[in-house]
Amino acid sequence: MHERRLAGFHVGRRRGRRPKKLTSFARDWLDNRADVVADFRQFYGIDLPIEPTDEDCSRWALLWYALPRESRTARRQSPELRWSEAEYMLAMAVHALDVIKWQRTKDGQHNRNRPKPLRTPAERADAERRRDSALAAREEIDTILGMHEGGA
Repeated sequence: MHERRLAGFHVGRRRGRRPKKLTSFARDWLDNRADVVADFRQFYGIDLPIEPTDEDCSRWALLWYALPRESRTARRQSPELRWSEAEYMLAMAVHALDVIKWQRTKDGQHNRNRPKPLRTPAERADAERRRDSALAAREEIDTILGMHEGGA
């Protein structure tokens, strides 16, 4: 496994413990630097240097942890934050109107083909994770069975 370092801090997983703020910030700094730099500039007015010191990292980890829900970092880490509260309410209103329209049809009178609400970003992300997991499992099963793409 390749070890990465940021200003003298080891950025590996700690056994049996959840990562601390500093470790999480360091991992995000290494993996998603553009988002972190843009968020700090937008929300704190701070231009992050290319090579930070250990003291900088500790301070930034606290600020990173407190980034608002509108930040790129928060939205990347929590798909449910990709929509604002207004967008969730709008989706609920659209669904309610769809249900009212459906209730006036023959399908609605017989309780068939009820309209489904819009899928939220969190639901879509969950579906993508399940799809990716299923595809990975399928590839593993195909390997075990000796099956290859395009034929048996």
